[in-house]
Amino acid sequence: MKEVVHFSLATLGVKVMWALREWANTLVIGKVTGQVDIVGLYTMAEEIALLPATKITAAVNMLSSPVMAELQADIDAMRTAFYRAVRLAAAVVVPASAGIALVAEEMVAVLLGPKWLPAVPILRLLCVYAGVRGIDIVLPPVLFARRRERFLFWYCLALLILAPAAGVIGALWNGVQGTVMLATPVYCAVMVVMAREALAEMKADFFDLWSVLWPILAATALMAVIVLLLREFALNGRSDPPLLTLLFLSASGAIVYGAALFAIGSPVITEGLEVLGWILRRRKADG
Repeated sequence: MKEVVHFSLATLGVKVMWALREWANTLVIGKVTGQVDIVGLYTMAEEIALLPATKITAAVNMLSSPVMAELQADIDAMRTAFYRAVRLAAAVVVPASAGIALVAEEMVAVLLGPKWLPAVPILRLLCVYAGVRGIDIVLPPVLFARRRERFLFWYCLALLILAPAAGVIGALWNGVQGTVMLATPVYCAVMVVMAREALAEMKADFFDLWSVLWPILAATALMAVIVLLLREFALNGRSDPPLLTLLFLSASGAIVYGAALFAIGSPVITEGLEVLGWILRRRKADG
């Protein structure tokens, strides 16, 4: 009973501090700048930037937590499941975040209207943070399964202190953009510590993680280059409606990304099709 209580309290503390940290930047920006319109721009930009990560987080946490708990005594199987979860999450969130940054102006104009265009620079900066979230969401289930809830508690406490502190300094330096520019590197630096501990629990290292992620990162980089070239040479000087530009660039980027992954031979293609098959079969059975 004592172990159960300790685990439950630590888990509760982790969730509470994580929720507080999620609101920290908004609070910092509101208190330091004192401008309601700036807070509104940041909140809307954050909601759009984190949309892919938020959707994936719910699914990954729902599946990863019980899987990692079941495999907690089998390190090799846990490591294999972890790499698969990393590939599937990163394959969606990383290119989606890069894509949002590339077409941020058109997306905001189409979805929100011209009055929200001042949020575009903030949105682009937040996409970097959102891309990292696509990778680190699979780390806590591993640490919980390996009974490292106390480490997660102190990790969240450090993040709750350091990230807002960096945000305050950034806000004093350059307003809302300064908050994102300083808080994001601090978040990434602290996240590296958590990643190291999670990989050590599975007897893996950062080189192994890189070998899993590099095809996705390479395909995303190629997608970004092609979209930028299309914007520069195919769309330069044209006055097409934002919706047509958004559709053209989004479709082009998606095609290039999928083709690059297929050419590289990343297993994420096969795994994604397998997951899609599970979903379709389940819907068919429910019907």
